[in-house]
Amino acid sequence: VSTQSTWDDSSGKRSSRISCGYALALAAVPWASAATGVTTWMFAIDGGAMTALFALACNRWRKAARNEDPSRVKEAQKVFKYSLPLLPLLLFCMALHSRIWVDEHEGGQGLKSLVSGHLAWLQQVGSMVCPHPNPGASAPNVSGGECPTCPADPKLTDPASTSGD
Repeated sequence: VSTQSTWDDSSGKRSSRISCGYALALAAVPWASAATGVTTWMFAIDGGAMTALFALACNRWRKAARNEDPSRVKEAQKVFKYSLPLLPLLLFCMALHSRIWVDEHEGGQGLKSLVSGHLAWLQQVGSMVCPHPNPGASAPNVSGGECPTCPADPKLTDPASTSGD
């Protein structure tokens, strides 16, 4: 009778391989949500960067575990510590880059309107720092046009659309 369980993974080979698969699946979420119109394309950039770094950390752990490298424990700890803030940050960015906040702010009341108003304001501020041509951006970028990656609706930041003409 073997004393070793089928779930025993003291080398970390199996766990690191599984975590790489999940990290790659998680990396598809920002791109899929932007492609389906749930979020803006800016979420694909923000969330894509976060999940790509996580996938790289998982891959370093997988390589260390596969080679029986003594650093595999440190790599596993890095993956664990990175994974703790990853999902809350990813969900915050998904909420921030959601396409529904402006519409809900205009028609909402109470707390819902307050929250959506703050998120719509954050989207507007984010569009001002976007490097693409954008009516609400800084002086070098004020050439007009829509930015596909900006989180804010260009009508919010365009002074001509709010003048009431």
